[in-house]
Parts: sequence; structure tokens; C-alpha cells
Amino acid sequence: MRFDFRYLDKKKAKAVLRTVFSILHSNMSVIAPTGNSYAEDERIFLENVAPALEKAPRQIVLFYDGEILFGYFQYYVNGELFMMEEIQLKREYWHCGAFGEFYRWLLPLLPDGIARVEAFAHKKNENSRSILRHLGLRPIDENENHIHFRGEFSALCDHYVKNA
Repeated sequence: MRFDFRYLDKKKAKAVLRTVFSILHSNMSVIAPTGNSYAEDERIFLENVAPALEKAPRQIVLFYDGEILFGYFQYYVNGELFMMEEIQLKREYWHCGAFGEFYRWLLPLLPDGIARVEAFAHKKNENSRSILRHLGLRPIDENENHIHFRGEFSALCDHYVKNA
């Protein structure tokens, strides 16, 4: 497989966000179902993501296999912080090397001066928690549903340079 990563054109976001939501829903409906209908979850997602994308630092990178949209990564950079907000792949693309190829593509594009990386993982999402630990992030806090992870940005970069 050869993957292609493209920044979401925020002006054309509406055309893609329903597909992005379908990827999120297919994973989270198994891991942490909300109890809402698909339509209600989609409405909530669209109402929250669209305004968030208006903020300049927030970005979504789309993952393609040819012309098939199979995943996305949402993040922002704020000074020394690289905040990984969401990464989702269709299940048939799990364990195929997309994460590594993506990080090797993205990390050199990020601005200088980043010192730490943070992310949240749903408590029920062992796969996500395992990936974050593998990337060198450690739990620093938690609430009812999520665990907050933090790590050194340089360690994340070293992991993907070393494993290139």
C-alpha cells in the first residue's frame, strides 16, 4: 500500500466531514457507544468540529489509499505544545504501517520549538492507550471517561526517525 496524506481544505470541509464522522463512528460505536442514534451523534460531531476548524491552529489531515479516504488525524500546535486530538482509521487499515508513514510525513512539517506532545484517550479504548504508551507518552491525569497523556516531542521524533 502507498498512502497519501492531505491537509483538509477548511473551505471544503463540509464535503468531507460526514465521511470523517463515519470513520470515527465505526470505531467509537464499538469502544464507547453514546447511546444516541447515528444521526444524533453525527449532528453533535458536525456542530462541534466545524466551529473548531475555524481556529487557525487546528488542522485535520486526511489519509488516503489511492482515492479511498480511510482515516484522519486532528491536531493543533500551540507554542511548545503539539496536541494530538483524534486519530482514526477504518479497521481494515489497522496494523498496516499507516501510523508510522504518517508521522514520518507530518513531523518535519510542524513548526520549530515544540517541546511536548499531549493526547487524551477514552478509558475504554485500550488500543489508543497502548499506542500512546508506545509513542512514549505517559498518563498524567484522568477524569470519568478519559486519560490525559503527555510526553516529550523529541522522543516522538526520535521514535520515527529511528524506526524509519
